[in-house]
Amino acid sequence: MIGQMLRRRRFHYAESERGAAAVELAFALFLLTIPVMNVVDLAFYAFTWMQTQNAAQMGAQAGFSNCNTADALPAAMRCYGVNTSTTSSSANNLTLFDAVNQGIQETALNSTVTLVSSQVTDGYFCSSSANVLTQVGTLGYAYADAGGVGASANTNDVAPVGVSTCSGFQDTSAVPGEYIVVNVTHSYQSIFGFVSVASLLPATMTATAYVRID
Repeated sequence: MIGQMLRRRRFHYAESERGAAAVELAFALFLLTIPVMNVVDLAFYAFTWMQTQNAAQMGAQAGFSNCNTADALPAAMRCYGVNTSTTSSSANNLTLFDAVNQGIQETALNSTVTLVSSQVTDGYFCSSSANVLTQVGTLGYAYADAGGVGASANTNDVAPVGVSTCSGFQDTSAVPGEYIVVNVTHSYQSIFGFVSVASLLPATMTATAYVRID
């Protein structure tokens, strides 16, 4: 009788030990998984940030490729392809907004990258002694239009107004350059939510790119 009781106690003790070991293993795996999840999420965050920067650059390049002809400047008002060009050889096929909007979506982020305020900025800038671009005059803006090849101008588009020279800057005889300014934004969603450090980082990513088109 006593022997049977002892055997039962040893059996229950062994079962309890196995149960505790399983709980400890599960807890240890959970603790090991959290760092891995953080590494993965932070890697995706960094990748997304770089793609957002790249999207702004690609949008600026698309605007340059489409609107860098004399008959398309200032771009905010005149980059309308066949609607303003007098010869087919120099015709641009897309408006400034459409060209840039398509360009920013050529990254891995695709259409999740958007133009800030749904507009492309066009303006004149001079370079300071520290080689920093400084706006002169007033900015112009190109807004969303009907889209497609040879789209008509948006009636809300505004042409930039510049000045004749870069007076007051390093090279006072220099002529202000016309630049397209592309501002984009993307919202990042953490893959693993609150368990990831990435959830504490800014979810809204922004990037700006400049390109001279004249």
